[in-house]
Amino acid sequence: MDSLDDEGEAPPRSVGIYEFVDGEDEPISFAELPIQWKKVETPDGKQKQIFLRGSFDKGLQKIYEQVVAWKFDLSNEKPEISVLTKENYWIRLLNPRNAYENIIRTILITVHCLYLVKRNRGTSYKALWDHLGKVFSLFEPRPSENDLVDHVSLFDEAVKRDATLAKSKVVLRIRPANGLGNGDGMVKKVSEDSVSVGDRTYTFDSVLDSKSSQEDVYQLVVTGLVKDALAGYDTSILAYIWTGSFGRGPPSAMVENGPSVSGLQDIVPRIFRGLFSEIQKEHESSDGKQINYLCWCSFLEVSSEKTGDLLDPTQRNLDIKDDEKVGFYVEILTEEYVSSHEDVTQILIKDHFRLLYAAGAIK
Repeated sequence: MDSLDDEGEAPPRSVGIYEFVDGEDEPISFAELPIQWKKVETPDGKQKQIFLRGSFDKGLQKIYEQVVAWKFDLSNEKPEISVLTKENYWIRLLNPRNAYENIIRTILITVHCLYLVKRNRGTSYKALWDHLGKVFSLFEPRPSENDLVDHVSLFDEAVKRDATLAKSKVVLRIRPANGLGNGDGMVKKVSEDSVSVGDRTYTFDSVLDSKSSQEDVYQLVVTGLVKDALAGYDTSILAYIWTGSFGRGPPSAMVENGPSVSGLQDIVPRIFRGLFSEIQKEHESSDGKQINYLCWCSFLEVSSEKTGDLLDPTQRNLDIKDDEKVGFYVEILTEEYVSSHEDVTQILIKDHFRLLYAAGAIK
């Protein structure tokens, strides 16, 4: 097939119905190309030969060009992916060929995930994957965390380079032994910010091993977020899989105050204690200035793709909405005013919340 250079035509700004092939004309992901983070970076000349094949000008013209790098842009209304040709011009990618989508499935989901996290730092776990499920509604199976596994290093590098994403951190805690086998399994901590799984190494902001305590998790992950919340910032913690960090202790650890459970006390009650402790410190150091904090508390259960209000059992299958001004929120979710840790304790007990927790209903 003739390239654009052979015909002396101006290069297209964007290409649709595209696919990438290697030197043997076999399908290959553009993610195999080096990613260009900055304009001054020069692609490595020893990379694989990869070619872009697609159409432009409403399908009237075809393109077949060798490409040497790729990049993504999260600053527009939708995430944009572009590739750099050997002739040094960028082409934005539109819609891929249907038969080619599965080849680039994971990298498309990863870039869109970065976009959503950047746009709504406080988005919930369910809202994030619900939205990705809608964007990629034709994908089978539905988008999931498994799609991010092959691009952990890309995700990590994007977070480091983006000022907004850099405010988010990813911390891995290796699950404590549970009596049913080795808690570490095949996952081994190799440094303060990396683990090995088999012969592969993954890097995070921090890594906690299986001997870490609840207090270790709280000090590393939560203390700064509590102070940020009091300073007026939206903060959130997303816990994926039953790691033990948020729910390993007995149900009493959620509500009791005695020293016998303090070591096992979960992250949720520690957050409440820390929050009201910081408020008290603010009042004591205010030098007579009037400082008022108003706190409301809600508890939301997300289980089996359904959303429910734990403070009002009659409210099930609630809708998660997305608003340009307030971000993601849940309609008609019960909010109760609280002024102390003890107030929150009473809410936890209310409506058999304690039984729900003991049954592992909170994820």
